[in-house]
Amino acid sequence: MKKEIKDFVIGFLYTFSNNAKGNSARKTTAFALMLCVGWVHYSYLSIDTAASILLIDLSFVALLLGIVTAQNLIELKLGKKDKICEKD
Repeated sequence: MKKEIKDFVIGFLYTFSNNAKGNSARKTTAFALMLCVGWVHYSYLSIDTAASILLIDLSFVALLLGIVTAQNLIELKLGKKDKICEKD
């Protein structure tokens, strides 16, 4: 357990340098947002707000995992389709 915590701290510190040793910005952002989500759940979650918070959580998870990207949302709004390259 101590080794995992040490590896996490070292990886987090290397994130701010231009080394390949550090965590990616995507992982660091996801971790920070998960801390915020945990705080919101601890502070505000009740039976009345559970459905709304669950919807927001699942939306963030889809965005963070790359299932939905900003480009996908723009293309969906504009109605563009992917072009398929065909060989002659």
